[in-house]
Amino acid sequence: MGMMEGVVWNEISEARRAGFEEKMRKFARRFHNLQPANRSLKTKFYFQLGRMLQDALLKKTPEDQKPSADLQHWLDQKWVSRKK
Repeated sequence: MGMMEGVVWNEISEARRAGFEEKMRKFARRFHNLQPANRSLKTKFYFQLGRMLQDALLKKTPEDQKPSADLQHWLDQKWVSRKK
């Protein structure tokens, strides 16, 4: 649905707003009941490789030093953990 009127939501006519909302709802219905993706063997392999690399990086990082943003994300997701 193209926007021929203003780009500010309050300046768009009620009919066009209703059209936008209906299209957005119809689009959102496609994602309502998503199931987890099936991971291929190749994807699992690359993830394990990434885990091994991040784990090696974690072992090299001193305890008092802040980890890199990428490593911190892996720690937050609990894909790697600090072993004591």
